[in-house]
Amino acid sequence: MFSGKAWRVERFGTPREAVRLQDMTWEEPKPGQVLIRVRTAGTGFPDLLRATGRFPLLGDPPFGLGEEAAGEVVAVPPGSRFAPGNRSTEITWFLEGWGGYAQYTYLREVSAVRAPSAMTDEEAGGFPIAFRTAYAGLGAPGPGKSVVRLAG
Repeated sequence: MFSGKAWRVERFGTPREAVRLQDMTWEEPKPGQVLIRVRTAGTGFPDLLRATGRFPLLGDPPFGLGEEAAGEVVAVPPGSRFAPGNRSTEITWFLEGWGGYAQYTYLREVSAVRAPSAMTDEEAGGFPIAFRTAYAGLGAPGPGKSVVRLAG
């Protein structure tokens, strides 16, 4: 069992009204999960929608925020392809109430990846959703094509 803190939505409202830092415990991961010590977590518009109660497939509070996270694997179920100490990134188990704005979180093992050593923690924390969304929208530019970046 792992103990720490997590930002959780206690009730729907603005983030200032709804979100509180809580003491939490995380059990050993079940099959299909990998438990990480969070180093970074991506943030996005869905977090605002979840806090205000306007996100599809949303249950009632309390639940965690942060749909994507990266960190060090600290526990795995038997037969996992990951091992404690691996650096990994993926979408969290946010639909089950867990999020990346926490000291620990569960990742979906089926699509989790080991973060390459050349990728910073900040890059890894935004990779699962932000990068994949941009890549799907743009595709691979290829020779003779350009991409314009309008934000920093």
